[in-house]
Amino acid sequence: IANGVNDDTAALQLCLNSGKKIRLPSGTIKVTSTLNLISGNSFLSGTEYLGFATTVIKPSEDFIGESLFSINGENIGGGWGFRSCLSNIVIWTPHQYGENLTSIINIKKSYTIMLEKLWLYQTPKVGVTLNGNNNIHLDKIFISGIGNNNSGSIGIDCQTDGANGGIYINDCDIENVQKCISQKTNSKVFLTNPFFERYGTGWEAVGNETGYFGINGGRFINTSTSSSCGNIRGHNVNVFGGSYLDNGG
Repeated sequence: IANGVNDDTAALQLCLNSGKKIRLPSGTIKVTSTLNLISGNSFLSGTEYLGFATTVIKPSEDFIGESLFSINGENIGGGWGFRSCLSNIVIWTPHQYGENLTSIINIKKSYTIMLEKLWLYQTPKVGVTLNGNNNIHLDKIFISGIGNNNSGSIGIDCQTDGANGGIYINDCDIENVQKCISQKTNSKVFLTNPFFERYGTGWEAVGNETGYFGINGGRFINTSTSSSCGNIRGHNVNVFGGSYLDNGG
């Protein structure tokens, strides 16, 4: 495993199915289809050296699936997924290999999920999709797309199918995407110290009066005069502090 040549999908999925805490070795792990995190105490962590992840997961050229990782409570007898964690992993998606990927990580109808210290490189469309979840924590996540001219590319997408109640995003760095954060319907999203750079729109908050979008601190840097820090319609939005270094509106 982790030599970057052999297909590690089946071995890694077998480990995930055990529901135990899994520690991956250093190296490059090649996968050919979506990895499903099993609900209930499912923990997957890479190896770390001097504060940096040394475990890389990369889809193959013939990858099959809409996401690299899936946490879906609907697969648990129509119930809710819970208590899963991904940490200390570099996910590298060469765009020519990830053309069929809708998102790198897809979390649906789940609660108490932690993503921490993840590096998502060359995200082709969406880094993290959140759909009908509660108590989701993203901590120290780096997401880099393939340029903000990549139409439809989003760092973190809170979609419309069901409420996202309690999405906590802390110290995340998102760059080279069209939209860094997209929030819709009655999602409740709380950002602390985000860093957005080279984007089309920093955040998009569109939905009804029960939604909430809050930002505490952060830096927003861009070089495009056509960009904007935020696009807000129909939401309760609070922005506290922060350094806004943006040539857009």
